[in-house]
Amino acid sequence: MHTPDGFQQCYNAQVAVDAESQIIVAYEVSQAPPDVQRLRPMLKRVIDFNGRAPRELTADAGYASESNFAALEETGVHAVIALRRYHRDEPPDSDPAPVHSTNRWPHRNRMRDRLFSAEGKALYKLRKQTVEPVIGQIKSARGFRQFLRRGRSAVQAEWALVCTATNLLKLRQAWQPA
Repeated sequence: MHTPDGFQQCYNAQVAVDAESQIIVAYEVSQAPPDVQRLRPMLKRVIDFNGRAPRELTADAGYASESNFAALEETGVHAVIALRRYHRDEPPDSDPAPVHSTNRWPHRNRMRDRLFSAEGKALYKLRKQTVEPVIGQIKSARGFRQFLRRGRSAVQAEWALVCTATNLLKLRQAWQPA
């Protein structure tokens, strides 16, 4: 990947997590730095691994793009993806409803409306309770901060092992008597 220090051996690891159980339902490693390029491949992996598309999906602003919004609508996934890193997507302070100055981005406009609705705000708030704790557990509790292997296939195998171990520990905890 191209980094501020030049080209480095880097990978972008992704996980899709079930909101109720915090079980990882799909994962991947790529060499594409921006997350925006990974939403559709991850959605395909979720479908391939689980036999169906998720009913709902939340993601941070790094996954926001008109083409991603269109793909989610085509698949029938009710998604809430943050747009807040773009100043023009903020509602004016005096008016709680977002103002659409253009119809150039119809999917983005619908996402903005959904995101600023009461239901959208409540659903997006769950993202912080779904995927972020799992990533935190992998990094902090398990101590996994960097890949130890070299080469994409070796790194993919290492990430699969990390995700599987995380799921097994979650299942063990769920099955233990209270």
